[in-house]
Amino acid sequence: MASNGEGNVWIKIYEDGWNTDTRSWAVDKLIANNGILSFTIPADIKPGNYLLRTEVIALHGSRRIGGTQFFPNCVHITITGSGTATLPAGVAFPGAYKPEDPGILYRRDKKGDNSGYIIPGPPLYSGATGLE
Repeated sequence: MASNGEGNVWIKIYEDGWNTDTRSWAVDKLIANNGILSFTIPADIKPGNYLLRTEVIALHGSRRIGGTQFFPNCVHITITGSGTATLPAGVAFPGAYKPEDPGILYRRDKKGDNSGYIIPGPPLYSGATGLE
């Protein structure tokens, strides 16, 4: 049975933040690609209907508690294939972040070195492979 999104059901299969090599944020890549981001769904996930949540975290006010802005979006997807993995326990939204978590409360470096940025939320699912 597909989840309705309530409770500790959310796992992270992709993440992106500050890229030290290009000295740019994930959102810069998203903007440059006209809002399109491609990533691979882990092949070991069982076929079925899922709720996929994406999120952009805006850090322009993140130097103070309550200043970070969240832009989540959800879509229903159907996964096909032959995966058989039992997914780990996830996190709940709202509630997965605390206002003082690293990556939520964050002072961006005005000189452009944000290599200390920590992407908030649960650990990345071990079956995740990243971008295509």
